[in-house]
Amino acid sequence: MEINWGKFLLKQNSKKYFAYQSWWTDLGTHSRLSVFRDIKSSIEFEPYLYNVTVNDYRVAYTRFRCSAHCLFIEEGRYCNIPRDDRKCTLCTMGVVEDEFHFLCMCPLYTDLREFLLKGILVTSLLIQESSSN
Repeated sequence: MEINWGKFLLKQNSKKYFAYQSWWTDLGTHSRLSVFRDIKSSIEFEPYLYNVTVNDYRVAYTRFRCSAHCLFIEEGRYCNIPRDDRKCTLCTMGVVEDEFHFLCMCPLYTDLREFLLKGILVTSLLIQESSSN
């Protein structure tokens, strides 16, 4: 039996396209996956899954990406608190405690953010320096 490779490949690509469309549409229907939707644009293996070698860090990062964390944006969902009322209780900014607020804005974590960003900057500079030698 002879296989028509052109027809076979077209059929396979069509299946992948429709699977992708279905996946992307499903992501859009779940507000819980808003962060995941913002950072994930294709169906593929994520490099952090093998680049982050400490299992606890990899699990924490994955949970954060999938909104499986304890920020009030998620915790309030289970108590039927309206999204706009899920304010950060750790600061006085009066804003929703979501992933962006937690990572970038909450004053409680300013020192930690500065410490971690300095570490990232130093590591980045060391990598640049070693790659230019």
